[in-house]
Amino acid sequence: MKVYNKNRFIFKVRTIEKKVKPRIVIDDILRHGKPIINGTRVTVDAVLGALIGGMTYDEIESEYSIEREDIE
Repeated sequence: MKVYNKNRFIFKVRTIEKKVKPRIVIDDILRHGKPIINGTRVTVDAVLGALIGGMTYDEIESEYSIEREDIE
């Protein structure tokens, strides 16, 4: 459960975090529950779209500030 303190009101939000692979996480709060690279806000579909679009691994690493292991 995550606790948020906004303007003197405390909100408790129940989150479900699920690890799909060691580097892929699904959290219902982050990016509306889309699979993301662990420790970032980069969605898996953004990386896949970049690969389909013809970007190289090196270009994706520099564009999204992720490691090669996150892409493979």
